[in-house]
Parts: sequence; C-alpha cells; structure tokens
Amino acid sequence: MKKRMAKWLVMVLVLVMVMGGTGVYAQQPVQLMLDTEEAATSLVLKDGRAMISVDDLEELMGVDVQWQADELVLTYAEKTMVMTVGAQEALLDGESMLLDQPLIMEAEMLWVPLASVSRAFGHEVAWNASAKSVEIISRTNRLFSEYVKAIATTGALLLNGEMGDLHEAIVTSGEWDTPENEAFRTSLKEIKEASGATYVYTLIKSGTDEDPTLLISESDYPDEYGDEYEMESQFLKAFAGKPAYAVHFWDDEGTVMKSAFAPIYNSAGQVVAILGIDTVYNPMNHDANALISSKVKAIAVTGSLMLKGEMGDLHEVIVASGEWDTQENEAFRAVLKKIKEANGATYVYTLIKSGTDEDPTLLISESDYPDEYGDEYDMEPQFLLAFSGTPAAAQHIWIDDEVMKSAFAPIYNTAGEIVALLGIDMEAPELAHVPELD
Repeated sequence: MKKRMAKWLVMVLVLVMVMGGTGVYAQQPVQLMLDTEEAATSLVLKDGRAMISVDDLEELMGVDVQWQADELVLTYAEKTMVMTVGAQEALLDGESMLLDQPLIMEAEMLWVPLASVSRAFGHEVAWNASAKSVEIISRTNRLFSEYVKAIATTGALLLNGEMGDLHEAIVTSGEWDTPENEAFRTSLKEIKEASGATYVYTLIKSGTDEDPTLLISESDYPDEYGDEYEMESQFLKAFAGKPAYAVHFWDDEGTVMKSAFAPIYNSAGQVVAILGIDTVYNPMNHDANALISSKVKAIAVTGSLMLKGEMGDLHEVIVASGEWDTQENEAFRAVLKKIKEANGATYVYTLIKSGTDEDPTLLISESDYPDEYGDEYDMEPQFLLAFSGTPAAAQHIWIDDEVMKSAFAPIYNTAGEIVALLGIDMEAPELAHVPELD
C-alpha cells in the first residue's frame, strides 16, 4: 500500500452563482465533494436546493446528455431519466418520480437538481452542514469498494485462529526471515493470486499513537516493513472488528487504486491485525452487473481457499458416505456458515457432477431455507467454467423473492483435483434490469 494519495479531480472551491430575476440566489459558497474530492464545477442554489449544469453533470459524473423534442434525456449506465423544463416530475426508466426542483433554463444553460438526479442514478448524497458541502459517493465507487471489501472479509477468514496466533508470534519475535513468516506469506500469496489483488498485507497498531504499521506484505513491490500510516476511518473500523473500505482512492505511480480492510483474529477471538487489500480501480466502469458479479465471484474464489486440501478430501468422504447427519458434514457446514455470515450471503453451498448427464447436484448447503440435498440443476456456462477450474459468475439474475446474483469457484482436494464447486448466492436489487436466463 502506498502512502501517496492523489487527487483524482482538481480541487476547486465551487462558486454559487447569483442569478437575478429567477429565484436562483447565493447564500454562501458551497462545495461539491465527489468521492471525497472537491469537484471543479459551479453549482447554483434554488430554494435551498443545489442545481448542477448538464455540462458538469456529463463531465464529472459520466452522464450521457441528450436534448430530444423539448425533453432532456439523461442516461447513466442502464438507467434513463427524462425531464422537461419547469416540470416537477420526471420519468426514470418510464416510471414517474418527483424532483426536488424542476429542470430550469438560465443564461442559455440547463440546470438539474443535483440530489434528485444523483439518487436516481444510484449515488449516495449527503449534506455536510459544517463544511457547507454536498457530498456524493458514486455508485461505481461504492460497488467497486464492496468488491474489494469482499476480498478482505473472506480472505481474513483464512487467517483467523491458528494463523492469527502465528501472526502474533511473528510480531513478538521481530524476525522476518523465518519459516513462520514464510508460512503466513504463503496464505497472503494465495489470496493475492486467487483474487487478482495488487497488494495483500497486514497492519498492526504500534507506537505511542497506535498508527497502523505495515507488517507482512505479499506483492511484487511492497512498501518497507514497519512503514507507518496515518490512522483513517477504515483502519479504525477494521481494528474495531468491522470490515471497511476506503471511500477515497489513491495513486500508485499513475494507477488509480482502491483499498479495503478486515480484522484478523487469534484463537482467543482477539483482533491481532488487519488484512489489507489494494487493487486497481477503474472509475469509469459503471456496469452494475459486472461490478456486482465481481463481488460475488470474489467471495466464491476467496472462500474456496478455505475449502481446498483437507476440506476437499472431507467433501469427498461426505459424498462417498451418502450420509448427511454426520460430524464430517457439520464440520464442512461450519466453514460454509462462516463465509455466509461474514459476507451477508443468502445461500452458500457446494455442487458436484452426478448422474448420467453430469448436471450439477446440490450437496451441502448453509442457508435459512436451503434447497433439498440432491436437487439437480441444468448445466449452465458458469458451472462449466468453474468445473474446468475457472471461477465464474452467472451473467443472468434469478428471482427468489428478491433479485439474486450467483457465482462459483472450484474446490480442490489434496491431490489437486476438483471435487466440487462452491456456490454463492446474494441479493442484488440493483440488477432488476438484468434479464433472467431464458
């Protein structure tokens, strides 16, 4: 993790323009903070509501702007909003919605209500009274951050317990060129290679101010052991036991990066360090299906690391026995439960090939309302990919009271053979526009 933080957008004080005769007026300077950065734009206030020009909306937030037959058509990713000058209502994907303020024309420029449009496109909006700023966290930022947090959250499960004890021993010894350190780094390397992360590392509290200190790192070009970083909100949350991502992004020699963190526990249940994940961030990827698919797949991929080797052998024993009310089955389900609870997944389960057509068959499941053991499913592309060794998410959604997204990763035994798939199903309400499988 690099200490150099970069400003993605130019830091400029947002000027509130005074416009006579229209009801648009300035009370005091206002800032627009987009993904924690001050945005170079000019807002106006109308009846206490921030208005942004369509030019700035297009440039700063990636909204496509079209003027068609006296209507303003705004498109962001899969969503489309249609507005008319002076109208308090707009159409969002064909459905009527109420605006904070109507679309206005002033000085040959169109102005739209910032909060209404931002929320309609899935962004988070807040007013910071003390800073006099409108603060927006973009949907892309949030969804990508949740993906990185999923890697950290699930990866930390691999390091809890005995590995947490080992981390304490490494800290106590102060020696880095040891078998213990190599063993820990091997686990970090597994997480890095499986997830495609750029940097995977641990941080501990040290020094009189207890700022985070880099301890063990797995990357091609890691920072120095013992490098200290200023305490930030995402570190505080993770040290307190709650996985968290950095809302801001940072620069790594010209590459935009995102970070997330999760607590690592020893066998006594104490937080002994936090796992850090840094990965390359593309702020222009607004595809919600791709972003959410990446998150669910990250849980499957990283979760499958907990089930490889001896747990894969155990899965084979369970299959061979054909018995479900056993200690072996309970032990396997306990791991699935950890993955489910850590990530808020709806269903966590395993699939095997069975029958003459080798369609996937549900074997072990951890959920409140699981399907029946032995239920068969039609073979689909994501199953084929995972059974061949490539983790994959379903491109389609499916409906289970809620919109759901699924992903799968292979589970290996100690001989390196694929013995099952780990399946993850999660609610994905933002993907209601994505079609189901025909």
